[in-house]
Amino acid sequence: MDNVLIRIFDNLTSYISEYQVLSETEIRQAIKSEIEKLDKESKKRLGEQLEGDPVEAILESLVSSPMSVFSPSLVKRDYLEETFYTPHVHRSFMDEMEQAFKRLINKRASTILPRLEMVISGFLGKAGYTSFTTSNHDEPVDSRELTATKGDSSLRLLLLPTIAFAHQCRDRADIIVVPTENTPALFVRFYREQNLEGIDTHDIKMWVVDSDKATVSPFLGDCADKEITRNFDNPELKEKMGQYFRSMKL
Repeated sequence: MDNVLIRIFDNLTSYISEYQVLSETEIRQAIKSEIEKLDKESKKRLGEQLEGDPVEAILESLVSSPMSVFSPSLVKRDYLEETFYTPHVHRSFMDEMEQAFKRLINKRASTILPRLEMVISGFLGKAGYTSFTTSNHDEPVDSRELTATKGDSSLRLLLLPTIAFAHQCRDRADIIVVPTENTPALFVRFYREQNLEGIDTHDIKMWVVDSDKATVSPFLGDCADKEITRNFDNPELKEKMGQYFRSMKL
């Protein structure tokens, strides 16, 4: 096997050892970084050796079919509805899983948060809110606080890139705003955590934003501002979800 490929595998092994748990996005970026270090001739030779896209070939070697004894070999693990990869060892990676999930969400936050803010600002503008100020936070995850003003009243909203961290932020704003998720599982998990901790979910106000449709729906808590409630896309969502969770005997 070409020494260039062996060196790439060696460097990737060191990278994996540092984090232990990685998303596919991180693995792919690490492979690209190693290839970018090569000179023009080495890149050409690598492409000829792997007969195609070197990034995809090396990725497959790591997560599916090792092409060499020098190749790291990873197994797939699911965590909070996301897929990660870990080395073939018999141990728990819970702390590393949490950190990998947080890195993944923070990477997505730069795309998700601006879209949430745009939809929420437009939504509140329809309800008569005319002044908006924002500030960024990075704990427990990258987030954005928005203050909206209408006359003498104001609302503090905390925009999160996922509901997965909402249980750590429930006291930081009047309303928590989260995006839709790929499955209801994270919403079920949040609701269950509140019940297990003895927290009354009626004291929590949460809205769900569908950025693709530019809509806002209530998930938890009541809103006294009728101009806001009449603009909700799915005002009955909160009651439907309440019935669903009660049926599960959470």
